[in-house]
Amino acid sequence: MKQLILSLSFLTRIYIPNNYEITDKDFPGSIWLYPFIGLLIGGLLSGFFVLYSSIFKSSELLAFFIILLYLTITGGLHIDGLADSFDGLFSSRPTEKILEIMSDSRIGAFGAIGLIVYFLGLYVCLQASDFYSLLLFPFVGRASILLVSSFSNYKKEAGMGKIIVNSCGFSHFIYAITLSFLLCLITDISFVIPMFIAYIIIIMIVFYIQKKLGGITGDILGLSVELSQLVFLICIQLINSMVIL
Repeated sequence: MKQLILSLSFLTRIYIPNNYEITDKDFPGSIWLYPFIGLLIGGLLSGFFVLYSSIFKSSELLAFFIILLYLTITGGLHIDGLADSFDGLFSSRPTEKILEIMSDSRIGAFGAIGLIVYFLGLYVCLQASDFYSLLLFPFVGRASILLVSSFSNYKKEAGMGKIIVNSCGFSHFIYAITLSFLLCLITDISFVIPMFIAYIIIIMIVFYIQKKLGGITGDILGLSVELSQLVFLICIQLINSMVIL
């Protein structure tokens, strides 16, 4: 129960009253629950989809409300990492300067452009999304944390991301992949292709970043969450819109 409360309080703004004394030693055990927290977020989004669709028809407003609800539930936790990563990685600076830029709380031009493109892509994809894609895309994002952390090393001396990266190993990788496949079997097996394309792409991106920087940071973990979700949704729409189908 302590690990569930810890993972919920870290990945969402959902508050559960408790009297537990939680320390850093409890954090590694909570990492196993991240994909399920993603599924919980997806459950709230897909539940809203059912409620909204029973009353209204506008897919544009639905996409807007889904984004608002997602940001409300998560507190925009990983959005900051996405913007900081774009600012640093597209600055064409040496490694130490990139890390310095990513640590700056202010958003730069590349970060702003990255967020605009990200939310535009999310808005377009969510207009055509259904119950199961809304259920699964937050799962994909949180499972990606385990996947990329399992083969990465942390660049900085300290940080919450350091605990995650140092705690994840090959067992977390297998765990996330197995959960993903089982979830596709339970919901819709056709989601296997876009899900694993998203995983492959984000692993390749993070592998490149790690090679460039000599490790990853918490911002890169945030980048992996948001980008894997977007790639997953884009792949679904591309597959559904293929002319040969």
